[in-house]
Amino acid sequence: MKNLLIASAILLAASCANVTYKNAKSEFDKEDYKFAIESFNKFIKTSHKQPLVLKSKLYRSSSYYALGKTNFMKNDYKTAADYLFLANSNKADSLLDECFLELAKISENHSKYEKSITYLDFIINNLNNSNLMPLVLYQKMGIQYENFENSKKSYETYKVLVDKFPNSHHYLKAKKLVNKFMPSFLDEVKVVWKKGIYKIAIDQLLQYGNYPADSKDNINNLIGEVYFSWGKDLLQNEELFTANQRFKTAVKYKIDLENRVHDKLITICEMYIDKGDSLFNRRDIEAAMAEYKTTFDIINAYENGKLKIKRAQQKRKNIERAKVLTQEGDKLFAEREYKQSLSKYNKAYNLDNYSLIAQKIEKTN
Repeated sequence: MKNLLIASAILLAASCANVTYKNAKSEFDKEDYKFAIESFNKFIKTSHKQPLVLKSKLYRSSSYYALGKTNFMKNDYKTAADYLFLANSNKADSLLDECFLELAKISENHSKYEKSITYLDFIINNLNNSNLMPLVLYQKMGIQYENFENSKKSYETYKVLVDKFPNSHHYLKAKKLVNKFMPSFLDEVKVVWKKGIYKIAIDQLLQYGNYPADSKDNINNLIGEVYFSWGKDLLQNEELFTANQRFKTAVKYKIDLENRVHDKLITICEMYIDKGDSLFNRRDIEAAMAEYKTTFDIINAYENGKLKIKRAQQKRKNIERAKVLTQEGDKLFAEREYKQSLSKYNKAYNLDNYSLIAQKIEKTN
């Protein structure tokens, strides 16, 4: 008897649930969407029939969408957005972005710019596939620049637009907006440059160069000038290797610097020549040649470098020959053949005016 009662109760519950679903579907078919939503909610909470529960959720979503669309057509965008958000479907999202865009425009027209940004950000952060995204980003840029006078934030929004929608019509419009404030950005960099903070200036310019709008040439020219100034400071501090790098980088960005850079490279080469000459005069021929050869890394086949290397090579031969002659002179001196010894020393000194050889000549005389 007890089992029979339980079975009857289960059948009754199932029957009631089916009635609830049928009522909800009937209300949906009659476009009585608010009541349909209430009935579908009730059925979803109580039923264990998953296929019907799934259908109910789809009908409920369609009901929310229908209510949202109706309110959208009445220009009641706030109510429409609430319904469309609850619909939670791609179809609803395709209208939800329009709701939030209209709300953003209304807020902007009433000078409620913070609220307008909030609506636009909802689309940006939650409706990534919106076809309106280029327009939304452009709208946000305009408010940030025109109303908040925050060109930095506007530029950050511009970078998102460039990265995601480089072929959109609104990207072209956004470039015109960036052209208005990019000169002020470059003026700020110039202040940093004139203070000699070259790395920070270059880093900032390179970032602007990635998103230049129509200022690519101006940015590149400025990068060239900063590198050139950096090279001059390094040259003054005799940091020749790095100065050479900076000068050569400068001309890559600004070809007009070519002649000025060439003059500086000649100066660097001659400073290496001076180092080599100092070593040469101390008879450190190999080290001198290394300095001379460094000029070739700066200016290919630098003529004075070639001449200095040729001289050093000859000097190396002379030293080696003078060493042999000196040894021969020493042997003759030991054998008391002073006249012949002196001749050897003189020949050696003519090849290598080394002080030690001069002392042997004096001693022999």
